[in-house]
Amino acid sequence: MKTFSPSYSKAYLNDAMDSLGAMFDYAVNDGDYKADDFFDRFVASGVARNIELGNPKFLAGMSGVEMAQEVLRRTEPAHKPFRQRFREQRMPEYWMGWALSYLQWRTGNSFSQLRSRKLGPTELLRLYPIMHEADLSKLEALAAERMRDDTGKTALQTIRKQCGLSQAQLAKASGVSLRMIQLYEQGQRDIRKAEAGTIAALADALRCDMQALIGP
Repeated sequence: MKTFSPSYSKAYLNDAMDSLGAMFDYAVNDGDYKADDFFDRFVASGVARNIELGNPKFLAGMSGVEMAQEVLRRTEPAHKPFRQRFREQRMPEYWMGWALSYLQWRTGNSFSQLRSRKLGPTELLRLYPIMHEADLSKLEALAAERMRDDTGKTALQTIRKQCGLSQAQLAKASGVSLRMIQLYEQGQRDIRKAEAGTIAALADALRCDMQALIGP
């Protein structure tokens, strides 16, 4: 079993899990945003990064609805708050956000890194019918399996393959030369030392954030 490193104090965990669950529930079921699209906003807004860094304001100082509104305020200036509708039971999107929060805390990976390892909104929603009542150890085992599959691969290679792109296709989409992509994936060149514009171009083509490509 892979050894994980929690990213912040466990004292904040329950609040964080509930807030992220409520955030996705509100954004998807009240705001009609698609889960993956809202996830992109969550990352782009910087709110995800604040959670990863253990900022108490975001972990325990905001409700899920407030957090969703903060994400939208930062990424959609013309956004107008929408009403939260009453629901008698929690929706799959709540569990997805709840589980995503737990995995981020438990593994110490960024949210983008989780998605790059097929532990993002789409994959978790697919798992809802068989996992939402399971013990959290099942999620941990799944995370360990997905991360073990990445052993020896660079983040760039893993994310590219999950996007269904060849190296040549990524080169064309990003404007980064095929040879440079090959060198980064083979580990012969350190992508962390690449120019910011190069990393940004690759991240844009792969629809991930730059941090996912360079690691924690």
